[in-house]
Amino acid sequence: MEPRGQDHPVRRLPGFLRSAHRAGALDVAFKRMGDMVLEDMALIDGGLPPLRGKRAERETVSRMRSRPVTTN
Repeated sequence: MEPRGQDHPVRRLPGFLRSAHRAGALDVAFKRMGDMVLEDMALIDGGLPPLRGKRAERETVSRMRSRPVTTN
């Protein structure tokens, strides 16, 4: 189910649980993410900068934050 507006009836159903979309939530995707972390840790241990992990910059974080749901 895609995001629904604040006034959508589904939001008033008792016991209804809403959750953020989790792209890549497959077991293989989580394992690959772990592999990427280990690869970066090996680089850091060798005195090199990480290739996959990035420093969180204010400008980047502000562009990636969730936006309010609007309905037309």
